[in-house]
Amino acid sequence: MYACGIPRLINVLCDHALIIAFADNRTPVLPNVVDEVARECGVSSGEPDASDAILKENSLDADALLQDLVKSWNRGRQSSPVNAEPKVKTV
Repeated sequence: MYACGIPRLINVLCDHALIIAFADNRTPVLPNVVDEVARECGVSSGEPDASDAILKENSLDADALLQDLVKSWNRGRQSSPVNAEPKVKTV
């Protein structure tokens, strides 16, 4: 619910929840501990809000920029062979 399937975020939330449960000598780790960890990490409950829309828009912008950079880089690679002799002016 909180991590939206993102493995790194799942690991962070679980790690923190386990540490808190261990420190408080609680077994098993109860949902309220996970809620507390998510709040401390600033993770939303998965409900879409304005900040989620902005993040998605920024992600799409970043993807488009990355695709443009890759295209430019590929064009540059095609126009200049790797083993070409450098052009040197002799005076």
